[in-house]
Amino acid sequence: MYVPRAFAVDDDAAWDLLDASGVGTLVVATPAGLRSVFAPVVADRAQRRLWGHVARGNELVRVSETGDEVLMSFMVAHGYVSPNYYRSRTPQFAQAPTWNYVTVEVRGSVSWHDDATVVEDIVRSLTETFEGDRDDPWRVDDAPRDYIDRLLRGIVGFEIAVTDIIGAAKLSQNKSDDDRDAIRAEFATHDDATREVARWMERS
Repeated sequence: MYVPRAFAVDDDAAWDLLDASGVGTLVVATPAGLRSVFAPVVADRAQRRLWGHVARGNELVRVSETGDEVLMSFMVAHGYVSPNYYRSRTPQFAQAPTWNYVTVEVRGSVSWHDDATVVEDIVRSLTETFEGDRDDPWRVDDAPRDYIDRLLRGIVGFEIAVTDIIGAAKLSQNKSDDDRDAIRAEFATHDDATREVARWMERS
């Protein structure tokens, strides 16, 4: 992923971005061509590992093998920037449309897990991660055991050994403070997705 220097983040910040997203697009180059799947993951930055699962019926499981190189892309927040947002825009000082975004990409090798115990551990870890901050979190054991077993038979776990992680936060850092404030204020009036970009701009 190409990242201009002004928008680059360090490795620790990139892992933070991945945690903030939690779900991304896994892409695998297979003999049958490129294949992708949208999947939530749980990350362990100390081990540089990601874990998740996909449906057993997904073609990607059949055409990919343990050890294959993979790429996974996570979009944390994004929003369109109109030239009309810039306070500095005049007939003599033009501005062009652009896009603000916060994103992270990982590369690594994939391992596929079909052992029921391993897959259940992945499911429990995902559930605890995404339910953990709720007032009344749902737990895997809230469901009947036969229901859990039936669901586990329908999925395959994956593990990504991360070799490279690249984060980018393009938040108008290359613009004047006045223009950046104007963009952030405009974003704050839009839909939830664009307001999220405004929140990232406030933090940066």
